[in-house]
Amino acid sequence: MIYEVYKKVLRELGEEAALIVAAQMNSTKVVELTAGLSLLAAGLSIKHSLPMADAIVYATAKTLNYRVVTSDKHFMDLENVIFI
Repeated sequence: MIYEVYKKVLRELGEEAALIVAAQMNSTKVVELTAGLSLLAAGLSIKHSLPMADAIVYATAKTLNYRVVTSDKHFMDLENVIFI
């Protein structure tokens, strides 16, 4: 989610770094948050105790058969996650 990443980078590294990251993210695939994706995310949130944004990211990755690459501890023991 562009909002969440931009906010974190802005807070930790400043506006210039946040704008660079946002520009890079804008060149990636943007996936619409549909009702079906929302329902899947809600279920995954309950099953894995994920916050809303993390559940949406994880549901999106599962739907597209992608891996999540992260250092977010909420994803640590989940399937198809590369934890760094």
